[in-house]
Amino acid sequence: MQQKATGTGYNAPILVCIGLFAIVLVTACSSSEKASAPSSQEATKEPTSTLEPTPSPTMTPTLQPSPTITPLGGSGTLLLEILDTSETCVDACPSLGIFSFDVGSSKLTQVVDEGYRLEAVSPDGDKILISQSERLMVSTPNRSEIIDVANNLSGETGFTRAYWLPGIDTIVFIGQEQGQDFIYSVREDGSDLKKITQKGSDILRLYNTHSNSIIMWEEGLVSNAGIFNQGTWRAKIDGSGLEELENLSSPVFSPKGDRLVTFRLAEIEGVYQPALYIVDAELSGEVKLTHPLEDKQFWCDAWLWIDGGQRLLVQIVTGDPVLDEYHHYLYSASGDLEEEVSIPHDISYLSSVSPDGLQLAFTSVDPGPVYHSYIVDLVTYEVTSLDIGLSEGQSISNMMWLQ
Repeated sequence: MQQKATGTGYNAPILVCIGLFAIVLVTACSSSEKASAPSSQEATKEPTSTLEPTPSPTMTPTLQPSPTITPLGGSGTLLLEILDTSETCVDACPSLGIFSFDVGSSKLTQVVDEGYRLEAVSPDGDKILISQSERLMVSTPNRSEIIDVANNLSGETGFTRAYWLPGIDTIVFIGQEQGQDFIYSVREDGSDLKKITQKGSDILRLYNTHSNSIIMWEEGLVSNAGIFNQGTWRAKIDGSGLEELENLSSPVFSPKGDRLVTFRLAEIEGVYQPALYIVDAELSGEVKLTHPLEDKQFWCDAWLWIDGGQRLLVQIVTGDPVLDEYHHYLYSASGDLEEEVSIPHDISYLSSVSPDGLQLAFTSVDPGPVYHSYIVDLVTYEVTSLDIGLSEGQSISNMMWLQ
């Protein structure tokens, strides 16, 4: 396997490639080229609501003034969180801010100040969740409004730590209290804070279930030695029905939340081998993807629902001492292999499907290693390079479609 790193600390996105008898964990914190100057349109507003869910005294943050934020733009807009990776990061690489990138004009505009991180985009695309240390905020940039919703955000940077429930104005997030992690819900105006889970633990990340009734998360730790998974759990939104899920890893839910794809170990001819399964949301039925791995082939942690969850795009990598080869396949929602598609790049590092399901944006490590960003038309599978314009020592750490 090709090494994908300019080692900058363990907060960066984690690439998991799963092959015969092996799970390979590679941390990546990229370097690319410099962002253009911030937009001159700026508006500042003080926080309109502050809510403190009683964190441990040692974890209570000192809240800073709200960031300056500008309008984000319309359809065809990507939000990018850009990091300064010019020096090795011991913990978290410093954020240079959040930027909008207009795909049509290739215009890059800074919309949130440096020091803030991008956490989530609302389902209707008109709000974003941003964070600064333990402070979690909702921004409604077209109204130049910043609302504090919590000040005890926890979880690992680079993973999903907060997201909106579909169709309602409620957010779920990982929060810390007295040194333990819990899952909370809160209205986007900062009201009605509730603790969902009652047992404290080390929560690594949330999985967006696209459901108002079920939450799912992974417990574990990240260190310089790698990721230590301590189990995948789910519960109802009111905290009842807590259960640990056996033999389930890296689930990705369809946009409607009615099914998921997950990695599992399957016994094949007396030997446990990795396999991908499509499972219904109730975990009562499953189908194994019909694609036997050949020698030196790996499932890569890049399985994406497209066509509104009717089809699945997966990536397989063939390890080579000089250069990895990437192959991409389309499966039906019932698990049948439809065709191989030509995407000559690795889509594992960062990827995001547009709300209309017609475009895939991703950042790939190319030989060098050099990181580049691309758009794939999910109808024709034409691949277009994005001229984002970062400089050496800068990298994209998060990428989300706004509209």
